[in-house]
Amino acid sequence: MNQLTLSQCLLLTPSSETDALWCAEQCLRSGACASVLLWHSEIQIHQAKRLQLAAENSETLHLLFHPPHTQSLSLPV
Repeated sequence: MNQLTLSQCLLLTPSSETDALWCAEQCLRSGACASVLLWHSEIQIHQAKRLQLAAENSETLHLLFHPPHTQSLSLPV
């Protein structure tokens, strides 16, 4: 069974949602992360698609969380 080792976790706290998207994409593209978790209240389809492609290209697990009832679009990713 795998365990989460806190010393191997990096928590980023960007100052804006735009910066959060940029950070998540860079982490995904780097290939240095096993997984990237992103909490984002509003995301556009093209932004979600960019993150999905970055995750696929680097074979990195990407989880996107948003507060309930804030996302009006159903994302196809």
